[in-house]
Amino acid sequence: MWNSANTNKKLILIPPFNKHMEKYSIKSLDSIKEFFAGIVSKDGLVFAFHPEDSFHTYLDEQNERIFTEQEADELDSVMQQCISFCEQRKVDIHEIAGQVQLKEWEKRGII
Repeated sequence: MWNSANTNKKLILIPPFNKHMEKYSIKSLDSIKEFFAGIVSKDGLVFAFHPEDSFHTYLDEQNERIFTEQEADELDSVMQQCISFCEQRKVDIHEIAGQVQLKEWEKRGII
């Protein structure tokens, strides 16, 4: 289960993230969507994320951290780029995150 200190939400997670993470460069809304899709579709990992939650807080079913310190730092850095990109353009990052997650879940038959 994932327990975010920021939101107190609990979500069921499925197997661990691919340890060979892609490098993302945020230069457009499409690159943000690609990053978000990568988060929810890598190697069977399907979880809901919130753009303002640190990747350090994500836990698997055994209450183990999904991401190493380095991975979480890298993902947090990319997420901050996404947030900054959206803020500068007055785009709602939460709406984008929700749309991408729903699309990925539908592809996998989760919803």
